[in-house]
Parts: sequence; C-alpha cells; structure tokens
Amino acid sequence: MMIWRIAHIALLVLPLLWMFLIPVAVHSSWSRASTFEQLKLTEFAIVRYKSLYNRLPDSLAEVRAFLRSIDIDYSPYDNYGHRLQYVKLSANEFFIKSFGPNQRLDTQLIETDLTIAHMKAPNRQPLVLVGSDTGPLSLYPAPALLGASTQASGDYYARLVVEQSSSSKRLIVLHKAQSSFVMASFHDSISEFFWLPDGRRIVFSATGSERYRDGIYIWNLENNETINLLDNIVEEHYPQKPKKFYIALSSVSLETGSIYVLLRPALTAELSPREFYHFENLIEINSKDDEFYFQQFDSGPDLFEFALSPSNQVTPGDEALPDQRNWASLPTSGSLENTIEQWQSHCAEYSESPTFPYCLWWLASLYNDAYRVLNQDAPDQAHTIRSFGIEVSRLLDEQIVAPEYLRAMGFYLKTQLENDQASDYEISDLSLP
Repeated sequence: MMIWRIAHIALLVLPLLWMFLIPVAVHSSWSRASTFEQLKLTEFAIVRYKSLYNRLPDSLAEVRAFLRSIDIDYSPYDNYGHRLQYVKLSANEFFIKSFGPNQRLDTQLIETDLTIAHMKAPNRQPLVLVGSDTGPLSLYPAPALLGASTQASGDYYARLVVEQSSSSKRLIVLHKAQSSFVMASFHDSISEFFWLPDGRRIVFSATGSERYRDGIYIWNLENNETINLLDNIVEEHYPQKPKKFYIALSSVSLETGSIYVLLRPALTAELSPREFYHFENLIEINSKDDEFYFQQFDSGPDLFEFALSPSNQVTPGDEALPDQRNWASLPTSGSLENTIEQWQSHCAEYSESPTFPYCLWWLASLYNDAYRVLNQDAPDQAHTIRSFGIEVSRLLDEQIVAPEYLRAMGFYLKTQLENDQASDYEISDLSLP
C-alpha cells in the first residue's frame, strides 16, 4: 500500500519537476529566436505597407489587418506573451521592440531588448562651446546647436524626430556602434533638450501634447525614469498657479551642471520677446544627490541690452556641422542688404536643420529692424520689407517642429507688422548704403 502511494505521488510530482528542471537557457533561447522572427515579420509588413501606400502604418492593429489581407496570420505579441512595441517616429523612421521576459525597457547600460530600427545613421555632432558674454540668458538657439549632439563619452547620440501626420515630436537616443539600440521618450511633444554634463541624463522641455503634461523633464537613461520639475517650480515661485507656460531652455553650465530655463505664464497667444528674454523669467535648476533646487532671478536687464552677435556667443568645435559653423559667422550689424541676404541664404540652405525655426525668427526680426530703419527715409522700401517680415513670421507659425514660445513670438511680430508698427525689440544694428 505504501509503495502504491509513493508511486502515485511520484506520478503527480515528476511532471512538475520536469517543467522546472528544463534548462532555462534552452527555453529562453527558443523564445528569443522566435520573437526575433516575429519582429522580422512585423518589419516586412511595415516596409511592404510603406511601399504600397507611401506612408507607415499607424499601429500594430493596422499591421495585423494588412497581413491578414494577404493571408498571413499575425499576432502583435512576442513569444514571452507581451505586446510588441512599434513606434513611428517620422515619415520614414520607425522601430519595433520586444521588452523580453522582464517586460521592461533595457537602458543604456544593459541593452538586451530585441529591436529592429529603421533610422537615419547618427552623425557626429560635438558640443558647441558657449561663451560668457550673456551668462545664462542666451538668445542664440543653444538647444538646436547643443542638443542634437553626443553626450560626454561620445557613444550616444540624441535628436528630435517629427512625425508630420500626428504632429508628434519625440526624443530618441541612439548608440553609434550598436544599430539596434534605440530609446524613445514617452512624451510626444518635446520642444528642446540638452545633454547634462554627466552624460547619463537629458533635460527636455515639452508643451502642447494632448496626452501628456507640459513640463521641464529630467530623463535618466540609466534607469529610464523621467521626472517633471515644473510642478515644484510652480509651487515655489508662481502662487497664482498658471496652467500653461512658455518654456525655453536657455543654457546648461558645462562646469556645474546648472540648468537655466526661461519660464513665463502663457496668458495670450502672443509673446513679446522683450518681455520674455528677461531675467525675471529665468529659473536656475541645480541638483545634489538627485534632489533638485530652484532659484529665480529677482531682477536684471532684458537680453536686448547685450551685444547679440552669434560669433560672440558660440564657438563651434572642430567637428561641428556646417549649419553650426555658418550660424556662428552670421552678422547682426553692418549693411542692411548684406546682413539680410546672409540670413536668407542660411535659412534656405539649412531648411532641414534643427536651427531652421530659429533662423526664421531671426530673419523675421531682421526684417522688423530693417522696417524701422527704412520707415523714415524710404517708405516704399519699408513697406516691401514689412511684407517680407509678415510672410516669414507666418511661415514660422506653420513650423510644427518650432517650440511654442518661438511660434508665439513670431505671432507677436506678425501682429505688430500687420498694424504698421515695428516691434519694440531690436536684434541688430543695420545701416543704409
């Protein structure tokens, strides 16, 4: 009787032991290989869909419907039982990813997630050195010149990608040597960003999303954690608790890691540059032991009391891209005609560059200055220049990649010029022939 009971228990227990004693590595290897085949099938469907319809599918549901239409069974789940991630980044760029058995995104220190990415190859964009003429309050497009760059060690590269159909603006991080490595921000309406000097964190501003909150975010790439600092800043410095802000990343100290942000409540659709670029809107953010501290500047001049020549504020590194180098040499004084022609040429030549929306604002502002100069002695020419300024301001407003504060400043300038008024700020010292 005892022998029969032992045998009965053994029949129940041995199958369970067999399940647990199967080498984990064998099961894991099979799941990983099968998941990679699932990713390859997804990639095939997306590429085929793009070739037929001249656009990327919007979702995995659309991928599944497409494959079923050509009699291919498809499930958007990997062989660990988790849903694949598909992110459409731009008109031609996307990636698909399996988070593996732990169902978590692997980060920059340990990259084991299976990923297939169709991305532009990252090119080297070193940091651009910032001069000390204006201190932390900077008018030149520091995020556009510094942001799309390598971090401290030079292994990782970050840039904004725009998906026109949905107007999404995401931040992605790529590895120069590992083509399968890609991390994408959760936020879909990012305006500007900087690498922080430690090389493991990125600060970015984000406004205008229908899904996520506006804010000033710190993204830690080691653990993929993101925190929004805006609530604490508002709690400390804005007792009226405004709902919307215009946010501009002004600069980052490469020595101390201090972050300087321009912050002003968005009370209207127009934003005066003279009121915005002022020390009273400047917030300094410092951190120690992962705690953040905020300081608001009580007073100081507006930025337009400084010399605004880009050559005084930006020194490109040896490997800077052409638009970075050219920006640093653009004039803001001298012959009216020559100055405007150089800025027009820069905008036309680098219309695909991250600096393009900023260039449009500078060009529109130069037309504003020229209108003021010509209005006294050459009213006919002034009227033509004014029309150009209005059109460039309108073009700026149409740039979905442009930060909200830049578009609001363009809208302000357009309104002023439409009312036959030169705006109350000046970025140049132009002279007539």
